[in-house]
Amino acid sequence: APSDYFLFPRLKQWLAGKRFYSNEVKLETNAYFEGLDTEHYKTGIEMLADRYTKCITLNRDYVEE
Repeated sequence: APSDYFLFPRLKQWLAGKRFYSNEVKLETNAYFEGLDTEHYKTGIEMLADRYTKCITLNRDYVEE
């Protein structure tokens, strides 16, 4: 989903190089998202809205940046 483009690259960086056992990855992922402030999500939503606008302007072609 387009919203994933904002959320998951940073999570991937957060988890990089770590090893997990059992449910530790769930706990670490929850800790990551709980540590984000509302401004982080606001920025992501605004970027998504900009991407949709660009897509419409380009006659629905894919917009990467």
